[in-house]
Amino acid sequence: SRRCADLPELLSVGAAGIADVAAVSADVRGLDRDAIRQLAGYRVAVVGVVAVGDEDGERRLRQLGVRIVVTSQISPAELSDRLTALPAATSSSTASVIVEMSVGDTSVP
Repeated sequence: SRRCADLPELLSVGAAGIADVAAVSADVRGLDRDAIRQLAGYRVAVVGVVAVGDEDGERRLRQLGVRIVVTSQISPAELSDRLTALPAATSSSTASVIVEMSVGDTSVP
């Protein structure tokens, strides 16, 4: 896994074909529908990560077009199951994950 410092880095890594999945929080600076479309164009699936009970964050991510939103409390096994079900994920059993988080309590396990 890899943690990107900001959205431009995330988009650059996606464009380079380094990742299959990007985990993002709702408050990533500059995250919009265009960024989600760019990642999809690079064949990077986007998973939203929110703190437990953050309905506003989940709503924002879904409005941006993020189809899968999980809480930061998700178990590694469940996260793996969700990632392997993503259409952009590779055929291998493990996908490269880029984690781009801007708040400490929404990091994935």
